[in-house]
Amino acid sequence: MAELKILPYYQKFLKDFKKEKSKISKVIKNIEIHHIGSTAVPGLGGKG
Repeated sequence: MAELKILPYYQKFLKDFKKEKSKISKVIKNIEIHHIGSTAVPGLGGKG
């Protein structure tokens, strides 16, 4: 069985999401894009 590592929250997640959301929104108009999962919760670790 593979080892599971929980990594600490990374501040850059929100910045990266906003950048990618902007790119997608320019191509696909009138779409709602949400940041979900462990990387969307400040202070919460996630699988690495």
